Amino acid sequence: MMLPLPQGRVDRGTPIEAACRIIILEDQLEEALRINAEFCPHRRIGESKGRR
Repeated sequence: MMLPLPQGRVDRGTPIEAACRIIILEDQLEEALRINAEFCPHRRIGESKGRR
């Protein structure tokens, strides 16, 4: 069963260039989070700088 995508997604007329940019940004975010985790292994996602 295929669920409908929310309005504003590719099947609703979003330009293909914008869809590709979203995918690229998601990939860049994933890589940045991975690199950050390597440099700061003691920190968890969502943890503020002042708390440990």
